[in-house]
Amino acid sequence: MITHDQLDQTIANFEHDPKIVDAAFEALENSHQILIDILAGTHASLLTDDEMDYCLFLFAIIYHTVSKYRALPELDEAFIVKVEESVWEFINDHKDFETCIDHYLNQSEEKDLYEFIELSIGPSDDQDIAISDTGRIIMLAILVAEVKCLLETN
Repeated sequence: MITHDQLDQTIANFEHDPKIVDAAFEALENSHQILIDILAGTHASLLTDDEMDYCLFLFAIIYHTVSKYRALPELDEAFIVKVEESVWEFINDHKDFETCIDHYLNQSEEKDLYEFIELSIGPSDDQDIAISDTGRIIMLAILVAEVKCLLETN
């Protein structure tokens, strides 16, 4: 399982050395470009520039942390699309951020990753970036699908 400490270490490394962020995106582009193309590309036009930048930053944190501590699976387009569709189906059926994040927290062993997503994009008065309700749901779908693709492939 990916832990809070591992995620915190990635964030600290990203903040300390921006070259690590660039390297994380380069690794993502070289090894799993299709993952980011499908998950982030599908709804990119519905996010503000700030929301998209923040979502990609969170995407990179998750990807870098998982790649550092776990073997990454080979992913094909059909699998990624299937995962994305199942995530969107659940989100569209429930239409509530808290209900959706609670569902993924309760059904997964990767609780720290889902808590990271919740803390990063959940409603909060002290967020550094303004996230619209629509943006929050889109970001939830993108990041949950990423976790499911990278870690819950069985």
